[in-house]
This record gives sequence, structure tokens and C-alpha cells, in this order.
Amino acid sequence: MAFLCYTYAHQLGREAWPWVTGSLAWPFLAPLILAFMPAKYGSAADEQRRAGGRQAPAKAATGAFDVRFPLLAGYLASVSEATGLEARARLDPVQANFEFSAFVERAGFDGLLAGAAQRELTVWRNPEDNGFRVFGAGLVATKATESVTAWLRQAAPRRKIATAMHPAEGPTKYFEYYPSAE
Repeated sequence: MAFLCYTYAHQLGREAWPWVTGSLAWPFLAPLILAFMPAKYGSAADEQRRAGGRQAPAKAATGAFDVRFPLLAGYLASVSEATGLEARARLDPVQANFEFSAFVERAGFDGLLAGAAQRELTVWRNPEDNGFRVFGAGLVATKATESVTAWLRQAAPRRKIATAMHPAEGPTKYFEYYPSAE
């Protein structure tokens, strides 16, 4: 019993020797108490618990428009009010946990629209230079985030792509992808 208490206390990140002596004095009580002790942060048991946990299913972000669509809100601050109203009307009713911003050339815009429709993403565009500044949003499963990002990088390979992911638990995660040098 002492060896069991020693190894388990060590895995929980606790001082092991008091549990060994406690298990010698109270062989049934010490392991029972140790079984209900939480793991300390950074211990082997804590790392194992966090690594093996399932991810929560995707759920739509809630709150004000600027919180749900931070990339688009930042862009709308620099354009005319009429353009902002059009974009808000298009994306405000969308249930989304994923948002992206990309610049797409005119020739590749139809391909991006087809890919967005396939992935059930709502897209809004604004003409710029020789292409379009495109913003899109929708519900994307956590496991599908990498495939959606890979598709975006193929659809708009020449400029930076920015994404914002609202996980079910935790703060919004922002990512930027730059063109490859290949």
C-alpha cells in the first residue's frame, strides 16, 4: 500500500513521503483521501488529464457584432458608413464561431465563393485594387478548422490571411497565415 500511495502522490504532484507514512499508519484511509485530491498544475496527472480531454462541440459566438466578428469590425472602422451597414446586414444574422479575412484576386473569387458555399460559410466582399477584400464566417467544427484554413490558403495564396476562432471554452484565438515562399 505504501508503494501505491508513493507513486500516486508523486503523479499528482504532491509530497510523496507523508503519504507513505500515512499509509503505514492508516492503510485504508490514506489511499482513500489521496484518491480525491486534485492534481497540482503541471504535474503528470494534470498534463494527462488536459491532453486526453475531449474538445467541446462547436457553438456560435454570442455578444455584440464587434465581439462576434472582430476582423470585420476592425476593417469597417476604416471604410464608409454605407459599406459598414451593408456588411453588418449581411453577416449579423450568421451563427458563427469562425471568421476569416483574405484578399482574393478577381480571377480566383468564383472559386472562393464555391468553396465557401461547400463549407457553409457566409461571405461578404468589398472591391479593392485588382481584387476583393473578402470576409467570411460560419460554424466550423474544431476538427475541421485545419482543413478550412488549408482551403483558404489555396484560394488566396498571394496575400496574408487572418482568422479568428471562437472556441466553446476560452478566449478568441487569432491566426495569421502568410504566403509561402515556394
